[in-house]
Amino acid sequence: TSVVGPEVPSFQSFPNPADKALTIRMLDPAPSEFEILDLQGRIVLRGRVTRPAETIDVSQLTAGFHTLRLLRSGRTSTVRLIIQ
Repeated sequence: TSVVGPEVPSFQSFPNPADKALTIRMLDPAPSEFEILDLQGRIVLRGRVTRPAETIDVSQLTAGFHTLRLLRSGRTSTVRLIIQ
C-alpha cells in the first residue's frame, strides 16, 4: 500500500515580490517549462528552465498579482507571484 500526501514543491522562486528578475531554483534537476500568467489567466511570459537555477527578466511585466506555473514530466506546479 502507498500513502498519497500533498505534493512537495519541485522548485523555489525568489524574490517574491519581484521587480526586475525572478530566479527559479530546481530542487530536482530536470528540464522544465515555465509560464507566467496574469490575473485573467493569459500567458504573459514563457520559457524553459534548463539549469539548476535560472534567472528570468520580469521587468517588462505589468505590476500586480501573477501565477508562476512550472510544467515538467507531465506534472504542473504553481505559485502566486507579485510583480512590482
